[in-house]
Amino acid sequence: MSSLRIRAWGEPDPAGTARTHWSLDALAHRGLPTVPGFGIELSPDPNGARTVGDLSEALRRIPEVMHVLAPGMAEGQPPTVRATVSCLTSLPGAGPMHDTRLLGPIHVLLTGGEQRGTDGALYLKRFVEQFAVQVCEVPQQIFVKTELKALSDAGVTRDRYLSATALGRLTYRFLDLYEKSTGTRFPGLPVDQLAVTLERLSGAPTRTGAEEQRAVSLAVRHVVDLNTPGFWGSIAVHSCDPRTGTPTFHCAYAPGSSLDDLLGGGAEEVLDARELERSHPDLAVQARDLWSRASTGDSCGPGQAEQLEGVVVSGAVLLCGRTVLDLTTDALVTAANAATVGSADWLALLDRMEPARMRRLFHPYFANSQPDALSGQPLAAGTAGAAGVCTGVVCLDSAHVAQALRQNLPAILVAESPLPEHMPNVLQATGLVYGTGGLTSHVAVIARGAGKPCVMGVSSLRVPQERDVCFLGGEEVAVGGWLSVDGDKGVLYKGRRVTVSPTVETHGPVATLLQHCDDRAQVRIYANADTADEAATAFGHGARGIGLCRLEHLMVRPSLHALLQETLVLTLATSELSREEAVARAQLNRWGRSTGAVASYEETIRNSVRSPSYVRYKECLDALRQLLADELTALLRSADGRTVVVRLLDAPLSEFLPQEEVLRERMGSLLTETQIRAASRRAHLADSSLGLRGARLCLTAPELAAMQVKALFIAALRASEASNEVNLGVLVPMVSAPEELRVIRTMVNEVATELSVAQSGVRHRFGSMVETPRAALVAGELARECDFLSFGTNDLAQATWASSRELAESTFLAHPAYRQMSATPFQEFDAQGVGRLMSVALAEARAVKPGMTVGICGEQGSRPDILEFSARLRIDYVSCPSPAVPSARLIAGRLGPVHGREASLRTGGDSGRP
Repeated sequence: MSSLRIRAWGEPDPAGTARTHWSLDALAHRGLPTVPGFGIELSPDPNGARTVGDLSEALRRIPEVMHVLAPGMAEGQPPTVRATVSCLTSLPGAGPMHDTRLLGPIHVLLTGGEQRGTDGALYLKRFVEQFAVQVCEVPQQIFVKTELKALSDAGVTRDRYLSATALGRLTYRFLDLYEKSTGTRFPGLPVDQLAVTLERLSGAPTRTGAEEQRAVSLAVRHVVDLNTPGFWGSIAVHSCDPRTGTPTFHCAYAPGSSLDDLLGGGAEEVLDARELERSHPDLAVQARDLWSRASTGDSCGPGQAEQLEGVVVSGAVLLCGRTVLDLTTDALVTAANAATVGSADWLALLDRMEPARMRRLFHPYFANSQPDALSGQPLAAGTAGAAGVCTGVVCLDSAHVAQALRQNLPAILVAESPLPEHMPNVLQATGLVYGTGGLTSHVAVIARGAGKPCVMGVSSLRVPQERDVCFLGGEEVAVGGWLSVDGDKGVLYKGRRVTVSPTVETHGPVATLLQHCDDRAQVRIYANADTADEAATAFGHGARGIGLCRLEHLMVRPSLHALLQETLVLTLATSELSREEAVARAQLNRWGRSTGAVASYEETIRNSVRSPSYVRYKECLDALRQLLADELTALLRSADGRTVVVRLLDAPLSEFLPQEEVLRERMGSLLTETQIRAASRRAHLADSSLGLRGARLCLTAPELAAMQVKALFIAALRASEASNEVNLGVLVPMVSAPEELRVIRTMVNEVATELSVAQSGVRHRFGSMVETPRAALVAGELARECDFLSFGTNDLAQATWASSRELAESTFLAHPAYRQMSATPFQEFDAQGVGRLMSVALAEARAVKPGMTVGICGEQGSRPDILEFSARLRIDYVSCPSPAVPSARLIAGRLGPVHGREASLRTGGDSGRP
């Protein structure tokens, strides 16, 4: 059959391509010794479906196959091989996909007196069932039912307690079940079992029921174990010392033990490199040769080590596989211990750690070993929106989330698109899954700040209307069904996967190491936190302050969200009355109590009182101010004198206001149909990323802005009563012109004067975000109007690339042309574009105010490239999501002073400096 190709390990592909997706093939391509085996490439046959008989006959004619599958038949020994069938398959015109079935050893079917002993009979019985279920997809329940009867008849509870005779009878029953279910006899020889495997995999139906032929890539190799003639033991050779990353010869040899025991820690005796050289010099020479090849190659990246795993047969090392080890955890623990005892080696150890991997040390992750039912490939994949992993029950709306919480079940909110009504559920849910959006979608930003795993842009997600189910990767998942979310990799699994807690805790020796990093770091690490609980977590992780508290995030909590939505709607609906009142008040302040000014102002007030919507707007502002002040009081008290920077409302209205029909249902009695349509159109047709938000909303809705500032100062005054000092930064977002800052600062000062803030223990600074290109270019003028600047890298990247982040990631950035350019401005720091603007802004601002405090509060704040950039440009602090604070401290300490600039930036501590 021309569609069947066999290649020994390391043999070039006839088509000229090296198919090294199997580890042994890749090792052989590098000239390393491996256990015997071969790869099979089976492509769709244009002449029609392939039968088991055709495949078996073709395999028997290939010497390489029979050499591996039947090496001992001439001597009467049963050949034992292993088929690695976590295979690669693909449909015509589709990309490769991993099949989820895993096979154990393919074994000659021996029966009667030839299969002696209970152990052999037990293995044979289990093998027949495993082959039937995993290869031929025979329902497992029929085997379970038959086995339970056999156990009951024998009066035992497990198959291992059955006698060899009873196991033999049970195996014959299993063979009958196989034949009745498949219509064929069980294949007795490995070559026939392999033919059945190939036929089943190549013609297996897809999830949608298609019967198209698949291309199959399969690996087959010898099993070498304790029963193999000439077996000496097992060995692992590392490209460097896995504890410290030092590039020295390192290996472990376990004489007489299996490879599983060596790698799993169950070997009775393990010899290190020095002991191996003394006791087995010839073997040590082979191991050193393997180390030399591993340590000089490019088989793994920085902060990783290659572990070559093999067996020793008659004195020769044969590799069975390889593993890439992440050295970050071990290196961190070693560095922490060194820092604790005062050794200067901690910095050298830290330098060997790969910075990007430091960020993953403090998040939970899914265990490599999962129950068989959960060992398959992901259901679906998307964009990794927020780090960490979680499991929970599927919830499609607010009612489902509420029901799950009442039952004390973790909720996974699944929706095709983020909707404003989802905002309270974002903080209540354990994890989030959306069919649209990307890394910097507003909901993903909230998820990262709250430490909730999130996957965005899952293109295969479908949520049918009026049905409590969703479809992921074509597979149905019901509401209440378990789903596992991997926010690190952006993948979803069906079922409840086993989760491992973070490998590193921020106490003990690690806390000492982190303090050493803080002392050495040039950039202070602050955290993004929106509530008192989040702030407490951030301070527990070692944050020096809160560099970004986002009022719109604080107000998505259930107690505030509905009131915020109503307030924003009324802000739009009553904007004309608000404008008239502001003009009349300004005239009164400018001209004094002249007859005309007073009359104009009184007429405006009378018009306002006659408007029910405007009266309700004022009531909403009062209520929102009180609730907001309560939340902020708790946050500022938790800071205990540390700096807290609070950003005024920067809510893209389309992401916070309900759809028009929901708006009509809620506020139809208060607003006219014209007002409802106008408010909805103004919110949802505007460019949410560049429209009415930030400073623009402050100027066009001054009452809303004043409410926020008043709530903030009231909270600061309350907090100052319980502590000696409150250090507050008031941050204005989306600034484009110094005149905007001038107007808003006047309002802030008026509120501060009204509340007598200057006579309290509250120290407040006024700051501006730099997140538009124009703000960067006029940063010198902005610096004259404020006390500090803070770069918002997300929005600055968005404006620099002239596209909203969600649209960019789902349209042109997804095109192959941009992928070839490696254009990922919303996932990686754009030093060439955004970085250049920031450099210009810093030069302009510090030319006006040389000692001005400048920070970064974008979501990319914990990235190694951002931290290095910040150190080089003498940026004072970087604020990042709270879960990323420990890794950011490590990276900042690893970088240390840049260009000789030492820690003098922190003279006088963090208090009073945003």
